[in-house]
Amino acid sequence: AIGCVVALLLSLSIGPLIANLAAPAAVASTLARTGGDAAAVAVTTQLWAACETYVRIRALSYPFSLALMSAQASCLGAKDSLSPTLATLTASLVNVAGDAALVLGP
Repeated sequence: AIGCVVALLLSLSIGPLIANLAAPAAVASTLARTGGDAAAVAVTTQLWAACETYVRIRALSYPFSLALMSAQASCLGAKDSLSPTLATLTASLVNVAGDAALVLGP
């Protein structure tokens, strides 16, 4: 239970950390490398916004990942290796199909 609370707190804090620490550093680095090119800064800002959205969405999966790892350890402790293997295989196939659908489009 404490692991789920920690994972939830991490998922809620990752986005603001990126927005307040990493994004300004990336913009400053882009300014320094390009001599203040406004187009490069605009692209960097757009990329960081997309990265922040991605990390926030991925962070929502942390509590579920912890629950899955705990369930897998319980099954392995009970000498049931087939159930976690099938669950991992199913999750991997769903992940690959979801990635293909979201990246390549319908």
